[in-house]
Parts: sequence; C-alpha cells; structure tokens
Amino acid sequence: MRTGNLPEGVPHPKRSLGYQILRWGETYLVQPDGENTGDPWQFAPERKRHILWLYAIDDKGQ
Repeated sequence: MRTGNLPEGVPHPKRSLGYQILRWGETYLVQPDGENTGDPWQFAPERKRHILWLYAIDDKGQ
C-alpha cells in the first residue's frame, strides 16, 4: 500500500544511508514513556520507509 509521496517499497541497502540511521536508533535509543518505558526504540514501518527514502542516494552518492 502506498501512502503519502513515498515511492513503492524501499531503496536497496546500497542506495540509502537510512539503514545505518535505523540501526543506530534501534541500538541506542529507548522508549521514553508509556508501558514500554526503557525498551529498545522501534520505528513504525511507515517511519522506516520515510527515513530510508529521505536518506536515499543516487549513483553519484548524492
């Protein structure tokens, strides 16, 4: 299902810096409040797609 202005699917791992950002966030961030306080942070699927496309790079690395 496509929502917003994002392309379908996700970029290839070699085509987005977002994979490293997601890995860092899920390693070092924790849930600040609620019933899961202190648990490792988990990005929602649509937020993951957004980050991957936001940091996507082309053949020139831009």
